[in-house]
Amino acid sequence: MKDIPTLANPTISQSARMRRLGDKVLGPEMGLDNGGAMTHSIRFAQTRPIVFVANQPRWSQRDINSHKRLLVFSMSTLPCGFSADVQEEVILKFTKPMKRVLHRKPFAIAVIVVSSAFSLLAQRPMSPLVAVTSPRHGTWGFDPRGMDPSVKPGDDFFSYANGAWIRKTNIPPDQTSVGPFSDLRRLCAEQVHLLLETTQDNRSDSDEGRVHTLYQAFMDDSSIEQAGAHPLQSDLQLVRKVGNRADVARLMKRHGFEASLFDLEIEKDEKHPDRYAVHLGQGDLGLPNRDLYLDAQFTDKKRLYKAYVAEMLRLAKWPNANKSATAVVAFESLIAQASWRGEDLRDNSKSYHSMSLANLRRMAPMFPWADFMAGDHLSENDFLIVTTDTSVVKLAELYGSTPLSTLKAWEAFRMTDAAAPYLSNDFRQARFAFRGNALNGLEAPPSERWPGAVSLLNALMGSTVGKMYVAAYFPAERKMAVQAIADSVMQALRSDLAQLTWMDPITRAKSLRKLDDIAVQMGYPDHWRSYAGVNLNKQTLYKDVETLRNHNWNYQVSQLKMAWNKNDWRFWPQEPVAYTENGQLIFPAGMLQAPFFTAQADAAVNYGSIGHVIGHELTHPFDDRGDWWTPEDRQRFKERSARLAKQYSAMEPLPGVHIKGELTLIENVADLGGLSLAYKAYRTTLSHDEDAVERDFTRDQEFFLGYAQVCREKERPDSLRNRLASEVHSPAAARLNGVVQNMPEWYKAFNVNPGERMYIVPDERVAIW
Repeated sequence: MKDIPTLANPTISQSARMRRLGDKVLGPEMGLDNGGAMTHSIRFAQTRPIVFVANQPRWSQRDINSHKRLLVFSMSTLPCGFSADVQEEVILKFTKPMKRVLHRKPFAIAVIVVSSAFSLLAQRPMSPLVAVTSPRHGTWGFDPRGMDPSVKPGDDFFSYANGAWIRKTNIPPDQTSVGPFSDLRRLCAEQVHLLLETTQDNRSDSDEGRVHTLYQAFMDDSSIEQAGAHPLQSDLQLVRKVGNRADVARLMKRHGFEASLFDLEIEKDEKHPDRYAVHLGQGDLGLPNRDLYLDAQFTDKKRLYKAYVAEMLRLAKWPNANKSATAVVAFESLIAQASWRGEDLRDNSKSYHSMSLANLRRMAPMFPWADFMAGDHLSENDFLIVTTDTSVVKLAELYGSTPLSTLKAWEAFRMTDAAAPYLSNDFRQARFAFRGNALNGLEAPPSERWPGAVSLLNALMGSTVGKMYVAAYFPAERKMAVQAIADSVMQALRSDLAQLTWMDPITRAKSLRKLDDIAVQMGYPDHWRSYAGVNLNKQTLYKDVETLRNHNWNYQVSQLKMAWNKNDWRFWPQEPVAYTENGQLIFPAGMLQAPFFTAQADAAVNYGSIGHVIGHELTHPFDDRGDWWTPEDRQRFKERSARLAKQYSAMEPLPGVHIKGELTLIENVADLGGLSLAYKAYRTTLSHDEDAVERDFTRDQEFFLGYAQVCREKERPDSLRNRLASEVHSPAAARLNGVVQNMPEWYKAFNVNPGERMYIVPDERVAIW
């Protein structure tokens, strides 16, 4: 079966064909006669349906909501088409009430999904059945309408490349930011949503059936409202019954809704990367980072947080909610004081302290470690890697000196806060009022429930959702095309390592061996995880979430006895991220879409976008956190990167708020190195014929504009302020300008000269890779 092509701009003949099909089913009076036809399902000869989407300008949002099989998506994310070899069979079905409302006010896109053909999917392997794709950007992969040519590239490249887009783009009321990353997250979620709505699997003993059960449980708002706070009360009752500190420690489970002073993770042993180990460090805070408790600029946020704690305790029917909230926030402020800064957490040389449980007891005797480990099914484990040793000691002392009543109130609040998304609307509204509006400036909560359902499925059953996603949306041709780019970027690094002047022969040899050992996983893993034995119920969302969390934690515990599993991804194919882990570069399928990769785009744009992502991840195994450097080379690397940190520390995204150059250093180094490697790879692979094609921009300009396009982002000030306190990635404008101002190729491409604001004299530019 051929792949389904994208019809982002249907031809006249295609539009006419759509109109004929529309007239055949509904008649021209339905408003299908102006180039935006209808939605219909097409059956392949194998009876595997796809969904075709086109504009329908006269249907209203209310019209769509009146039919239970309709989904609504934004105009920009659903250009679709169908293959020429399909056997057409229009199976649209409307109820009489639906026909009566089709003449109402305009809206963007309607997707009409018909159920009659989809029951076959329960018995058949999934094929590419839904063509929901990212939009094309211009004719060659870049949309110049977002540019502001009144700005000189050398004064502010971000505004030059993206200024018009920034001015014209509004942040949706239920989002903290808008841009390629957030758009791609939304697109991937829509793709998963459409799969869940257009497929059926009611088998309780299949993983696909479990996915549908959890989805339906999340979407069953009636059952959730009817249950109210009842699902939470049995867990809160355990907190109420606590009679001593050992009981509290046993409640601090890694796998439930309970909170913990300490974070437990089962990850690779950094000094023995072929095996897993238990890592113990400081736990998460109720606010996003320690600065929100300790920095005066966040005083108002801390005050609002105390009111939120009190409100959640009231909803949980906890006694003396106001007094308890005051004690909880004071306790968390002390936790924040004891916790490491983000800058300290990135230093691997400080965060590896292997020890036995007996040694941990001697190091931090004021915490009941045996009870804590028993609560997480780790009683038999006697090898730990303590990551934040000094904070663990301080937190254990704090635990020993804090009144039991405060510990119980803190546990009750954190449990309620974590469970709120799966409880009735009063809990969800309270959570949004603080975490969405007060903390991040959101103007409205999500208008639909399904995005939360997709997020939950990705977190708890991501492997099975990923398997479904890949079958529907990730053709082999795309994997091969991006793999070719990855191969060329890796070859660029190989050439770079062979001739870097600041690296001595010993480090060079180790680097080349390290590069040889790196494995690239593109799109999806070789094997999928099983959720066999998990029993779920469509009417008990809270219990389902606890069941899956417990299952996933037990799975992690079982890994302690096994060798490292390269197929056990941290993020699954439907999640648009890229990451490096234990000698693996992992690029999930969701990331390999426009604007990061477009098959029809010029190579320059693809190398500037997905090529940069690949190069970025490729540099991480070679940063300063490993033990493969000679002392001299480590010092040279640190000197070069320190100059970059100084550049970023001078940037001021908000008045009076600077980027933390040391906190963001590793990611900034990866951005600069990644784009440099992508450029070298691109120039190596550029053909003479491609270079000769007439464009408004040179190929090198296209390359940098491709990178600029994926850096487009507009963010709410409150959200940006929070991220600047603890986020390891710099804001979008800095990720663009901070990188290109150090690349001589950018200066040449855009004729940037002294006197322009971004100009850096050559001797002060930073070059690492």
